[in-house]
Amino acid sequence: METLDFGSFIENLKVTDIPKTQIEIYRNGVVLMQIFKSSDVIRWGWNVQGLKEGGVVISLLFNKHKPKNDENHLRFKNLIYYEVFQKQDLKGNDEYVMHTSRNADEVGDLVADILNKTYELGDEEVEVFLNSY
Repeated sequence: METLDFGSFIENLKVTDIPKTQIEIYRNGVVLMQIFKSSDVIRWGWNVQGLKEGGVVISLLFNKHKPKNDENHLRFKNLIYYEVFQKQDLKGNDEYVMHTSRNADEVGDLVADILNKTYELGDEEVEVFLNSY
């Protein structure tokens, strides 16, 4: 994966006043990860362990219709991070969420590590968007 400064995206997400803003990370048009402001997640009423204002919620969705879903899911389950994620059942698909209040650079490093190890990105490019809905 090309070197991206995920920390700057996280910082922009944390400081925006625009509700329903999120980070979406794609490879080949397939969403790999979403990151939400904890304040939005609180408003939505999601049940996320340790959820509090000022942080972010990282979400990975393993959809049976995504390419290499089973392999990616297994790699994720073997990561040390797997233990801190909370599994949600989303219409038959597995979604994993975690809240963190770490600083933006630490979250950015965490995001990069999870993406590289789960999806074996290598030199593949990803697209990162900061969107508001």
